[in-house]
Amino acid sequence: MATSRRTRLSTARIAGASLFALAAAYGALMIEKPRDVPFEVLLVSLVVASGLFWRREFGAQVLARALCWCAGAWGFMVVFVDAGRGTNGLALAITLASGAALLSAGRDGMRATNRVDSRFTPAAFSGPLIAGLVLAVADLQTLAISGSMAVQHTDYVGMGITFFVGAALMLVAIIGVYQLKLWGIALNLVANVAIATYAIVMDVPKPIAWALSLTAALQFALPIPMLVRMIRGDTIRETAPGPIRLAIVPVTLVALMVLVTVVAVRDLPVRWF
Repeated sequence: MATSRRTRLSTARIAGASLFALAAAYGALMIEKPRDVPFEVLLVSLVVASGLFWRREFGAQVLARALCWCAGAWGFMVVFVDAGRGTNGLALAITLASGAALLSAGRDGMRATNRVDSRFTPAAFSGPLIAGLVLAVADLQTLAISGSMAVQHTDYVGMGITFFVGAALMLVAIIGVYQLKLWGIALNLVANVAIATYAIVMDVPKPIAWALSLTAALQFALPIPMLVRMIRGDTIRETAPGPIRLAIVPVTLVALMVLVTVVAVRDLPVRWF
């Protein structure tokens, strides 16, 4: 009986995540054109994510969450760019629906039982590694989209090529992290520092620079406890996550959703420094 109830609950959560992803896709379809942001790419990504949520493979679950993270981030950036001069309500809808999809999916499909046939079977720190993997895949898509946007403008071809190079580095790092290679984690750290530094120093649009810097900081911080324990030679074994660790991602998501809603509804101007 308990197993049947858990199965029904899991199915309901997956159905909710899939429907919210489709709702975000509808927002991407209906958003006013033309815009610099290629919402057609986000539309396809969100439709793909809605289907991937139903797959039980670990890789499919990681990709579904990464696609929703990326779509939500672009909606978030559009809201903040338009803030103070008539925010696009559909961009807000994309952000909120993408966040709701992530909240609905929760940890379903990310547990060890879904990684049995995967190369990703860490003995410890699976939570931070999975979070870093999701953010890295989302960054890969963000860099690819940013690069495709930049190369369409003569003055930003060099920036676009740099973004494509960064995306290629992230792809190699993702492969390494997925195979639990130390060089993959190291390359991910180096790539994030380089990308964030470039975004801040060069004339990268502020919303994109802030988004890349934030995800870079998170990906840089996530593996540090694991690396410290490895350097110290401590015994590393998986432990059940406590309530605080379990709450970090949903609380962060809710906080970002509240922030973007306040900015959109009150149409607050945003200073990017």
